[in-house]
Amino acid sequence: MDSLFSFWDLYLLYDEPLLHHFICLHLLIRGESLILTASEATLPVVLQQLAASVEDINPVTLFKEARLLADATPRSFVSLLERACWGWGWGINEKVSAPPAREPSLGLASLVPSLVL
Repeated sequence: MDSLFSFWDLYLLYDEPLLHHFICLHLLIRGESLILTASEATLPVVLQQLAASVEDINPVTLFKEARLLADATPRSFVSLLERACWGWGWGINEKVSAPPAREPSLGLASLVPSLVL
């Protein structure tokens, strides 16, 4: 339970709206060999085991690794992720309490006009 409280303390402290994506990415990378070697039939069990193994990870280490992944991610992808999630873009390294004022977004349709029929 202490690990869970530490996780949420750090999550709130970092105050980065995209960081959870990089935390999930780190967890997938950590279990990459298990995922890639699992058969289709055993994949659900392997994913459950990976989810259960999160308790063994030090939250500070998890957040440091997630930040390293975020820092190594091209800015263009981060912008695309921001627009896909919220319809607006601002940097993962910028501290902004709210998104900039903008017109309402059309979501993914505005990102890929060819998808709009």
